Amino acid sequence: MRLLIYFTLLICTAIVSAEPAQKSAELDQAREHINAMEYTQAAESINLHLTKHANDIRALHLLAKTYAWDNNYQMSEQTYSKLLKIEANNPEYLFGKGNALVWLQKSEQAIPLLEQAWNVKKNNANYLKILILTLNQTAADKNIKHASELSALGQKQFPNQLWD
Repeated sequence: MRLLIYFTLLICTAIVSAEPAQKSAELDQAREHINAMEYTQAAESINLHLTKHANDIRALHLLAKTYAWDNNYQMSEQTYSKLLKIEANNPEYLFGKGNALVWLQKSEQAIPLLEQAWNVKKNNANYLKILILTLNQTAADKNIKHASELSALGQKQFPNQLWD
């Protein structure tokens, strides 16, 4: 389960923002570290950039993803919380924080965020799959029933994907 969520998040976010954050040597260095899978060093470079460009939301989002890639889910969740204070209905931020909470074994807290991300961006099969997996992970009857309903919806909306 964790591995599937991890790879889904990587697929959804691996490409560093199409619209670049403010240009800086620190971000160039961070991208080099990310490409080399040196996430701790990348986070340090991004944080240095943010000391000079505190309002760079794209860099803050990159930092949240970098923390997740580095398995630093607590910092990822905290950074996504900051992003959600800026843009409360952004599906990427909702999904990212939801995933961080799942990794922190707080699935019940993650479900409303994952549900909200899915409701904002209903054309994203990955959002739906992670929501279903998280609902099933809780083992609560109401969540398992809801997961089954969403799985049926996924089969109709995305017929070329596996749902069972």
